[in-house]
Amino acid sequence: MKKTIVLLVVAVAGLVLALAPAAQAGLLDWTSSIDGGYRIAFVTETMSIATSTDITTYNTTVADDAAGSTLLDALGATWNCIGSTETVSAKVNTGTTLTDGGATDVPIYTPAGVLLATGNADLWDGTILALMARRDGTAIDYIYRAFTGSDNDGTPATSGDGRQLGTSGPVSTRGNDPLNGWLRGDSSGNTSPNRHLFAMSEPIPEPATMLLLGLGGMMLRRRKRA
Repeated sequence: MKKTIVLLVVAVAGLVLALAPAAQAGLLDWTSSIDGGYRIAFVTETMSIATSTDITTYNTTVADDAAGSTLLDALGATWNCIGSTETVSAKVNTGTTLTDGGATDVPIYTPAGVLLATGNADLWDGTILALMARRDGTAIDYIYRAFTGSDNDGTPATSGDGRQLGTSGPVSTRGNDPLNGWLRGDSSGNTSPNRHLFAMSEPIPEPATMLLLGLGGMMLRRRKRA
């Protein structure tokens, strides 16, 4: 029985490794060289209003938008809005509060593999390293607007021209100028015009780790059946 299990694992591992390049070919082929966990951030194709005070409304919108990309959907990741309501900050909503180099403090990339931030501290220092991009990896220019409801440090916007998501007045928005505050730089009415949202994945394990997790699950199911 043990020999059968070992042979099964070896066969499955070979099949997965053989299929991996094909599965990753194209937009996400850069992930095969990742050493450690990472996140992906992108700008939604969906345009929304910003009247809801419930952050889950925006999380649902960005998750549905990610599902519209076959490659992003195949990652199996949880997606959250990089945005703040009065009670939930973008930092907390995206799980990027820690700066300890742990499992949640990982590099952040566009879908095309362009590095946006080396970790959480770099993400919330006021600038990012490159232009944000659409889910197909295409970079957007600095006049592109997205509802954020946030200050550049990932906290809810509480002063100046623009407030949190769900406010009755102007909401903080951002174009895409990484050198002059990527998350806040302008404001817009909460219903008109509709704006895009920024989305970020949970930490995604490196491909090798995902393979081992998958094989481990298969072995456990095999043992239970036996």
